[in-house]
Amino acid sequence: MEYTPPQPHQSTSYCFEVADFECFIGFSPNDVNDLQLLPSLRPFLTEHGKGNDVLFSLRVDDQTKPWPKDKRERIRVFDTGNGDTIVDLLDNGGYQYIIKDIHGRECCLLITNKDFSQCQCALNGNNTMRKFGLNNALMLVFAFASSYRDTLLVHASLVRNNGWGYPFTAKSGTGKSTHVSMWLRYIPGSDLMIIPSSGSLKTKYIYMDLRGAERLPATEKLKQN
Repeated sequence: MEYTPPQPHQSTSYCFEVADFECFIGFSPNDVNDLQLLPSLRPFLTEHGKGNDVLFSLRVDDQTKPWPKDKRERIRVFDTGNGDTIVDLLDNGGYQYIIKDIHGRECCLLITNKDFSQCQCALNGNNTMRKFGLNNALMLVFAFASSYRDTLLVHASLVRNNGWGYPFTAKSGTGKSTHVSMWLRYIPGSDLMIIPSSGSLKTKYIYMDLRGAERLPATEKLKQN
């Protein structure tokens, strides 16, 4: 079976701008897979890609098949806290992931090339399973693709208070979101760093200098020299 690269500019493709990167996600036509699976990405949606610094393209196509068994090698099964993820190395240097939920149900088959710039996946199950599978696939793809661009994806819940951003990192299910919700409810001046911009909502993100201990304002971008 040959790997079929995604078509980033097909009619069902969407462009998202995240941390100055453009990410294309395309949906092959069917009755269950579309943009409603990604509500948290809507603030990052752009009408047209600028064609600059494209991080990855992902095609969601339920016709995607697993790589032949004799052409892949098991790397490891990871317990993510929300279910197991099975990782295989492919004979072309790419990777295959099978993403399961906490009940052990297979929600997503993800196949990538070597640098995660071109990916495709098949979703399975009900709407909740498909959302879970696609969102986890995107976290994996973004984390590995951006690692080639000196970017670190951090799994955290983030709250802003009086101009400073505070990310809380922990294993899934620990209570990060609950902790942030307590800040929003009981500590004045706290918000989720979503501010009006030109009549629409635009989500801010933070940059952190891992080489030093200096805090950075949540709305300030650290320029690396």
